[in-house]
Amino acid sequence: MHGDSAGGNLALVAALRNPGVFEAVLLVYPFLDPEQRFDSYRTAADGFEPAEAAWYWQQYAASPADLEHPDLAPLRSKVLDTLPATLVLTSEHDPLRDEGEHLVHLLAESGVEVLGSRVLGQLHGFWRHPDVFPVATPVQWQVAAFAHMVLQREPAVRGGHTS
Repeated sequence: MHGDSAGGNLALVAALRNPGVFEAVLLVYPFLDPEQRFDSYRTAADGFEPAEAAWYWQQYAASPADLEHPDLAPLRSKVLDTLPATLVLTSEHDPLRDEGEHLVHLLAESGVEVLGSRVLGQLHGFWRHPDVFPVATPVQWQVAAFAHMVLQREPAVRGGHTS
């Protein structure tokens, strides 16, 4: 399961709601925290203003209470330990950076096989624009290599959990 930005939120929630279905979760600068409580919203908001992020969250939620539900705010999930092997890529100059890296720590503490990688010098959205951001192509290869590695394992040990 793969997603970037808001798609990272959707991919993560889909994996959390369907444990054991996906072989891996591949997240690129995932959008995870409706509260915008991490420092990167104030220190790394290059080209992506916190007000924009708040607007996106308002489009997701039918009510303010929805913003506290793990289906919209997956950092609140109590079942993170059910995730398969997970890759989380963040960008140095991205307000979402710290929440993605916080997810990496939560997953590691939960016993999930997780790889977190911060792409230096990049901002939110670089992934989709290899013609503008030359590093996007090798980063895409990194994501593909992680997926390939997981899929080459014996089925009993895929996802970091044994059955």
